[in-house]
Amino acid sequence: MLCVYPPPVQPLFLSVSGCLGREGQVTAESCRRGLSGEGGWTGQENLARDDPEIWRLLQQEKDRQCRGLDLIASENLCSRAALEAQGSCLNNKYSEGYLGQRYYGGAEIVDKIELLCQKRALFAFGLDPSLWGVNVQPYSGSPANFAAYTSVLQPHDRIMGLDLPDGGQ
Repeated sequence: MLCVYPPPVQPLFLSVSGCLGREGQVTAESCRRGLSGEGGWTGQENLARDDPEIWRLLQQEKDRQCRGLDLIASENLCSRAALEAQGSCLNNKYSEGYLGQRYYGGAEIVDKIELLCQKRALFAFGLDPSLWGVNVQPYSGSPANFAAYTSVLQPHDRIMGLDLPDGGQ
């Protein structure tokens, strides 16, 4: 006889967005059964099935990007490998803080990934890890610009701001 302790928890309600097009709170059972008789939402559906309208719009945007050239400093063409990483289960994990000092538990794997990224960044720039450290956590444009400016400016130095079309924020 197999004993499972604690017994598996069966949620009574799920807060969902897009469970077969239904928003709000639905019973877990109705989501498993399927609100439209199509077998239910499992979370494993691809975007084309789960939201065909968004899928079509994404395909149109992909086509637009492939056929045009936008010289916008804050936009990049992302590799497929990077898109896969961004769309992976890592997207489910919130990992605020620094290595070994996260505000939430369950960040052991994220810490390993961050260490690997630090190692690769130091290698890419030919830096000695015993002399250099590197922060690989992403920043938005403003803090990144501030970090760049403060690395080269002295207190009370002045800089000229740039208009948005010229690369300003």
